[in-house]
This record gives sequence, structure tokens and C-alpha cells, in this order.
Amino acid sequence: MNQPFLQNRKPHGFTPLKLGIALIVLLLFSTLILSYFYVNVRNQNEALLKQVQETQKKLDQLQISLAQGDLKKAFTDLAQAQKNVAALLPQTPEPAQKPLLALNQQPVASRPATAPSSPSAPPSAKTVPVKPPPAVIPATLTLAANESPFPLVLAEAGEYLLICEKDQNTLHLFRFVDNRFALVKSYPCIVGANGLDKKKAGDLATPVGNYFFLRYIPGKSLSEKYGYGAFVLNYPNFLDRKDRKDGTGIWLHGHTPGKGLREQELQNTSGCVVVSNDVLK
Repeated sequence: MNQPFLQNRKPHGFTPLKLGIALIVLLLFSTLILSYFYVNVRNQNEALLKQVQETQKKLDQLQISLAQGDLKKAFTDLAQAQKNVAALLPQTPEPAQKPLLALNQQPVASRPATAPSSPSAPPSAKTVPVKPPPAVIPATLTLAANESPFPLVLAEAGEYLLICEKDQNTLHLFRFVDNRFALVKSYPCIVGANGLDKKKAGDLATPVGNYFFLRYIPGKSLSEKYGYGAFVLNYPNFLDRKDRKDGTGIWLHGHTPGKGLREQELQNTSGCVVVSNDVLK
């Protein structure tokens, strides 16, 4: 009886040496991934800690400013602290809102549908015609529909705010209603010939910043070019002086009677904001 022929064959698959090398490579790869995530999280935590420390510093400065009665500095510190807090929060898309409406635009109450006249109605009944509401043209402003000017000051109900868009040559009037500034109306205006921020006297630039009216000067006390009158602004304010800006006489005023804003000689100012005399009134 023939014996089966046996042949020596090498085993297939991983040998213990190959398996060990594969495990070492896998461990090294896992270690690299974990190290990357660790460094990334540590950097994020350091940046977060730095922002929290900056916010705490601004809040401390705000407390000191309020204790000293320096409201302008307090508003500045408050705005910076709010920016730091906003940077810490996750950015989530806000739902679209309706655009701002003019304050003189009253909402029209919905009216129930009028049932068709019935043949059995008494002949003495009369139908009173309903006049449609007058068309109101809302004021325009180059802000997104879901944005509104942030109240930089502690305003009371009924107080007003003006925003001048230099690039658009437009002056917007807002009123503080329901804890927010709502747009009332927009007016054309002219500003300084230099479109940049004001740095020094004579640079023909309208300053960029937040300012208050100090007083009103009637036109009869001024030269003819100021028209109906002028509101004097508090430029340079504290922040301007801190940035070593100088110059004076930044006003909101009218123009020479009989002239118009479209005329060539009134296309630019030396730094003031100019509106028509009727608008100033």
C-alpha cells in the first residue's frame, strides 16, 4: 500500500513578527492622532482663557469708570466687553426678521371678511365704504434685515439717535422705542471732501465716532453759509484726544438760503455734516 506523499509547506498569514510590527505601527499612528487632538484642544483652551481674562479686565475697567462717574469711558468698556463675550459664544444663524419700518407707519389691523349681501337684507341697511390706508414709504438703510443699531448709550423711551453714512451721503434718524432704536426717516446730506477719518485740523475730513450735541446756534447768530442754524458736536471727544486727533468746529448745520444740496459749490464740506434747511427745521 502506497504511503501518501507529504510535502513541507510554509504557513500562510501573519507571522508573530509581522503581527508585532503591525501593532506597533497602529499604536504609533493612534498616538499621533491623540497628540494632535491634545495640542489642538490645549491651544483652544489657551485662546479661550485669554479672551475670558480680557473680558474680566474690561469689566473691571467698567466698574472703575462707573465709580468715577466717567460714563463715556464706561460705555466704551461695556462695548468692548460685549464684543469679547460675543466672540466666546458659538455663532448660530439668526432667523430672518422683518426690515425696520418708519415710526409713522402704523400696522393695519386685519379686518374680517365681509359676507356677501343677502337678498333678505332689509332695504334700510347701508354699506359704509372703507378707505384704504395711505401709502407710507419706509425709510431705507444699508443694514441687513435682521440687524438694527445697537444702543451705545443708556437711552430712555422717545430719545433720538442720528447715524451718518458718509459713503452713502445719508443721515438716518432713529428713535428709542420698545428698548431698541427704530428708524424714523433718512435724509440726504453732504460731508467732508476727505472721505477718511479726521486726524487733524484742516484735513477736510468728517470724523468717525460717537458724538453728542452740545448746543444749538440759530442761523441769525451765524454767517449765511450755515443757513437755518447749527448743532455743535463734542468733537474731539475723549477717544479722539486719546488718539491725538485735533481740530474743532464739527457741526450739523444747514446751507446758504436759495441753494440746494445738488449744486456744485455744496458738494463737499470742510468736515461738517450738512442737510437742507427744511430738514434741519
